[in-house]
Amino acid sequence: LLLAADRGIKSIGYELNPILYSFSKIRTRNNELIEVKFGNIWKKEWPDIDGMYVFLLDRFMPRLDAKITHYYEGVSIKVVTNSFGFPDRKPKETLKNMDLYVFD
Repeated sequence: LLLAADRGIKSIGYELNPILYSFSKIRTRNNELIEVKFGNIWKKEWPDIDGMYVFLLDRFMPRLDAKITHYYEGVSIKVVTNSFGFPDRKPKETLKNMDLYVFD
């Protein structure tokens, strides 16, 4: 979120862990480009977006793929993943432990 804000990108983050949520709120409290919400991303309405950054475990990636495909059908979305990729997709770019995927 901070890196996106440094580039002028408005970001919304969801955190389910109350400790990490509190830490994120404190760390980003003075940044008007960042909004941190407490909650489960699987149960939230997803906003209109151009891109997404996720740090999910391997076992959640197929579910995320299906949700992105459903929510953003007919829209091009860029998704950056950290450490875990989509099993049935090839990343467009890779940098260290992050992959960029484009859903068309």
